[in-house]
Amino acid sequence: MKLFEKQDDKYCRAEVSTNIAKIYSTKGELDQALDYYKKSLNLWEQIGNKRNFAKNLMNIGHIYTDKGELDVALDYFKRSFEICKQIDEKQTLANSLGSIGINHAIKGELDIALDYFQQSLELCEQINDKQILAKNLGSVGIIHHSKGELNQALDYYQQSLQMNREIGNIDGVVIFLGNIGEIHRLKGELDEALSCYQESLQVYENIGGKSIPMALALVNSGLVYQQKGESKRALEYFGKGLEIFQDSGNIRRMAEVYFFEISLLIDINQIEQAKANLAKLLEINEKEENKLVDQMARVSEALLLKTNKRAKNRATAEELLSKVLEEEVINYEVFLVALTNLSELYLIELQLIGDEEVLVELKELMVKQLTLAKEQKSHTLLVETYFLQAQLALVELDIANAQLLLNQAQLIAEEKGLQRLAMKISSEYDFYFEEKEMWEEFTDNKPSISERLSHTRLEETIHRMIKKRAVEPPESIKEESILLLIVAEVGIPLFSQYFGPQAQVNDYLIGGFLTAINSFMQEAFASEGSIERIKHQDYTLVLQFKKTLAFCYVFKGLLTVQ
Repeated sequence: MKLFEKQDDKYCRAEVSTNIAKIYSTKGELDQALDYYKKSLNLWEQIGNKRNFAKNLMNIGHIYTDKGELDVALDYFKRSFEICKQIDEKQTLANSLGSIGINHAIKGELDIALDYFQQSLELCEQINDKQILAKNLGSVGIIHHSKGELNQALDYYQQSLQMNREIGNIDGVVIFLGNIGEIHRLKGELDEALSCYQESLQVYENIGGKSIPMALALVNSGLVYQQKGESKRALEYFGKGLEIFQDSGNIRRMAEVYFFEISLLIDINQIEQAKANLAKLLEINEKEENKLVDQMARVSEALLLKTNKRAKNRATAEELLSKVLEEEVINYEVFLVALTNLSELYLIELQLIGDEEVLVELKELMVKQLTLAKEQKSHTLLVETYFLQAQLALVELDIANAQLLLNQAQLIAEEKGLQRLAMKISSEYDFYFEEKEMWEEFTDNKPSISERLSHTRLEETIHRMIKKRAVEPPESIKEESILLLIVAEVGIPLFSQYFGPQAQVNDYLIGGFLTAINSFMQEAFASEGSIERIKHQDYTLVLQFKKTLAFCYVFKGLLTVQ
């Protein structure tokens, strides 16, 4: 560099500055990378090389994105975009379009983001640029991910990963391994998620670098270990990720890790360490004017107050959480933590005093949680919420609504490929089905709210959500398949398929099945897609209604979901 300065070779100085910046970026030293990119930018401007000037604007935008300063990053991307349009530089133009799309996606402006990605993909096809194409395939995956369309997102991520492997783009490989891992985590496939995160970490260990994607992989690994109940390893990975965020000066990400650690430390009863982390989070909150950090600080404070059994402290915790839930949703995870913990406080109060007013407040929280699930396109949360609402319907002795809500939960879990949740809901449906007579008796003798609560899974489910534990699939007790029937709306059987010896299902039994099916016909066809379960002697009939047809699966034992 000094030699080029003596010779006043601005072009070489600009190239060297850019390369040094890339090295710092790979190592996660973002401020140093930014300094060298800006030196290079100034030199390209002096030279009058608009092409490289536009590229460096892009590089600076990416650094600001990694630092969490999205509006600043967007400004640099748009400046690059305008210059590329003027000089018809299609490669950098495609890149800038994709980067603008990513920023809009991070902000939640998904339709705007998708428009930019589509423009970029068209340009990539024209110039056959695999590097940018790989990035934008992944970006489309991000949109599907944000919409909760997990299988579609997984498909785009895998295409992008494969292309990044082919072109040797290490950063791309690591990023999309992380994204694939996140899809598996959301689906409850924790071992698959961990495998992706560990592979991405191995890539960075091989090159000896530390970067924001590496830190995210560490933190995500910590979240998986937390879901698996391995608290010590979770804290270890949170700590490693935090160190990188501290080195890069990413305050928002540091605050997130403190937030994750506090809830985990409370979970394992390390209250003093949780208080120490809260002090660090509050210190950041005092220095930074950031709404998300402020919400994380208040929710964390409430979680610690909630550990104290004094009514005064729990009342303050309720107040803090309630205020956060009245504000805009800045971060889904933080809002959900506030919701579930306030739900638990209400549930404790309901168990103690059995007040109908508290039950109404708990129901209102579930409506808020349902809205959050729909807005965030979180089908996992949607299924969990419908299940919780079904439990509340049982407490209110609204058996028909409870069954409807369980049906909705089951249908969504199966449709969205959430197999573990689908198995869990199916198992809970069987549990409810076995106790249906008891609930029908409750409608007559009206036991106390406390007794009704004791027969639900409310406390267990809310507690699991607070601890961020993965859904454990029920013990698999394979059902004995008996018969598949398709029946017309008028009650006439159109198709039958026997499993096992046909002799075990006689005409009398078939007649009984048809009578049971016919009793549901008129009401069920009014709500197409609904699922009903009927008990007939030792058999269970699962019915689904589509247009003018009823599909009936007959089995013995407990139903498993494949």
